[in-house]
Amino acid sequence: MNKKHLKSCVWLFALLVVGLNNLASAVPGWTAPTALSTMTLFSLPANNASVVVVANGDSTAVWINESNNVVQYAQRKAGVWSAAKSLYVPSATKNETTSSAHVVVKSDGSAVAIFASTTPGTLQYCVSGGRVIRCLGPSKSFAKVATLSVGGTSWSKTNLSAQGILIDDTQIAVDASGNLLASWRYLPSAGQPTQLQMASQTTGGTWSTAQSVYSSNNPISLPSLSLAANGEALLAWQEKLTNGTSISFALNATYRDSRGVWSPVENPQNLAAQTWTLRTGIDGNGIATLVWDNNYSVQLSRRDNSNASSTWTTPITLASAPGTQYGYAGPFAAYSPDIAVSTGGDVLISWLESEASTGLWQIEAQILSANGLIQSAASWPVDPQTGNSYPSATISADGSAAAVGWIDNGSSSANVASFTPASGWGLVICNRYWLVGRHRGAG
Repeated sequence: MNKKHLKSCVWLFALLVVGLNNLASAVPGWTAPTALSTMTLFSLPANNASVVVVANGDSTAVWINESNNVVQYAQRKAGVWSAAKSLYVPSATKNETTSSAHVVVKSDGSAVAIFASTTPGTLQYCVSGGRVIRCLGPSKSFAKVATLSVGGTSWSKTNLSAQGILIDDTQIAVDASGNLLASWRYLPSAGQPTQLQMASQTTGGTWSTAQSVYSSNNPISLPSLSLAANGEALLAWQEKLTNGTSISFALNATYRDSRGVWSPVENPQNLAAQTWTLRTGIDGNGIATLVWDNNYSVQLSRRDNSNASSTWTTPITLASAPGTQYGYAGPFAAYSPDIAVSTGGDVLISWLESEASTGLWQIEAQILSANGLIQSAASWPVDPQTGNSYPSATISADGSAAAVGWIDNGSSSANVASFTPASGWGLVICNRYWLVGRHRGAG
């Protein structure tokens, strides 16, 4: 890794959601970017910040300082960001690590964060072949949840999961009533199936006991959780399937209805090669959307979960222009899509696209209506030398404003493009230059 990419500020996504709030409230212009923290990068993605913004513009950002695994946070009040503070400090003497930090804000204004914590096993005595030897004991891993009350200065923290040897991919979502839903990938012990687990908390209530909604002896990756305003939910993931010498990858999904009942697992699509990105979204009418990259293209499938007889649609390949051909041999290639869904069913999708013959790299964005028609499309060039400028998408609940943010890893600049139905796509805001670690999408 180039030394100039060893530092990372985490204000891009804060800027993205704050800018979206400005659009929705008709405040002209963008706020200046605020550097919340600088940290040294090692093996984790550069952009691990999770940011949430409420109607008055107050925001909470949570991220992992990758130099010491401390979970940190900052808050924006009355337009001013606080200094970075520690939410959770892992044990350095036990080499404890953290991962997958995410945050939401409930309807009462309290912030709730989730993350995973893993402590390596310690040396112990084991019996092998009739001999007593020194061996490494099992690691201890938990999904942890932390809550910061309105006006509070310290987070209350608790374990959300039982102890396992590997817990990761922690996610959390909140509906319009303040009900919470959390998920994580859970391996209880060596040789056991990997589980996808859930826990929920109703407004004013306590967290439920963890519930396993799926388990498999096959490798599971890329779980993606979405929660609609009415409490319906969608969980999707990728599963590696091996049949003799043949390997394939299944995209699976399960759906929670308004009664809180999870559906049997469905298989929207099987892939010959693994996807590196899988994203989900669900609107207030129960329309679920999956987006993933497949063979250098971006594909989409939808399902009407309010209709028991509905099935996942045949995947369609999204294209920046009609007739564009995607694939390993080109002429075009698409990567790392992201998705955001409004309550009414507007779907914002963004991805990175390249053209082999010209060397052109662009960020693409499309807004689809509930019936799948393209309402608006736009694209913006990025530095052709590097690519890897993966976008992040967000849209307001009522669909009145949207934004796409990305980091141009060639110029090391952070960029945001905004959309409002009345005026279309605004000019790209190219913010100050900064150093950012290169990374691939989840996988």
